[in-house]
Amino acid sequence: MLSTLAAAEASVTGSAPGRSLARRALPALHISTTPPRIPAPGSCGAPHTVPPIPPAAQSALPHRRERSYSGGMSHTTALSAIAFMRRLHADRITVDDVADHVGYSPAHFSRAFAQVTSLSPGQYLAAVRFDAAKRLLLAEDFAVSEVCAAVGFDSLPTFTRRFSRAVGTTPAALRRLAESVGEQPPRPFEQTRGGHAPVRVRIRYPDDGWGGADTWLGWYPQPAPIGLPAAGVLVRDRELVDLPLCPGNPWLLAFVVPPAAQVSDHFALGRPVVAVHRTPLTQPLPAGAEVTLDLGPAPGTSAPLLSALPVLWAQERRNG
Repeated sequence: MLSTLAAAEASVTGSAPGRSLARRALPALHISTTPPRIPAPGSCGAPHTVPPIPPAAQSALPHRRERSYSGGMSHTTALSAIAFMRRLHADRITVDDVADHVGYSPAHFSRAFAQVTSLSPGQYLAAVRFDAAKRLLLAEDFAVSEVCAAVGFDSLPTFTRRFSRAVGTTPAALRRLAESVGEQPPRPFEQTRGGHAPVRVRIRYPDDGWGGADTWLGWYPQPAPIGLPAAGVLVRDRELVDLPLCPGNPWLLAFVVPPAAQVSDHFALGRPVVAVHRTPLTQPLPAGAEVTLDLGPAPGTSAPLLSALPVLWAQERRNG
């Protein structure tokens, strides 16, 4: 069974099977997988002041020239660290191991990596593991306990709890939701809360071949798609969207699902087309102003898309 699961993971994630299926627990001291506070959908939270994204981290956003950072980490080094995480995510590797792989001290590595990716190395490593788990759950019929072990967890309750917070639903519920989406794909809807000024968003697609595509827009507490957005919408064939601000979750992210998408494309795109607004949005815009989201291929340093966005559609259907 282990060899079968290893081969399945290799086909789903693109990594080579081998010692990456070692059944060992994640050491809590070195790999902090504590995610940011994820508010309930539709609850925007209290307004607060959020600093702009560090200049170095802007290289992780679409359509920005990637570069090296004076006294920090080069794009190539960050990619090497990420490749190491993806290759050995099922092993008991720690942040110290990744730092050693790229020749950094652990403290320097943690600071420099976060500047490039907007996530700590521990958060990024956890995201890689949960992304691999999500793809296995959607592509294969292995038991959840087997998937748990395949991505480096010994404790099924710990895996389920962390997966649920990072993805937005439990592993078993993710499979049930995928079956539901196969029977009835999501349709445009809005899950927002009034009381905040709207911001006009212009969506720009990478080319003309996106007619009929579904585009998710959501408000997050950080510029990374971890957990469910606090509020959001699903639109189709629209370039302008009026979306109420969500000051407690000021980062606006967008993801596009191609026309004639497969069920899995709604949960785990092979080549995500994404956009992240470059600064947090907390205040109403001047009259007539708008923000632009330029959709494009996700950069190699961006975190995996963990959010199971069809969960929002399922909630909307239940609420009528």
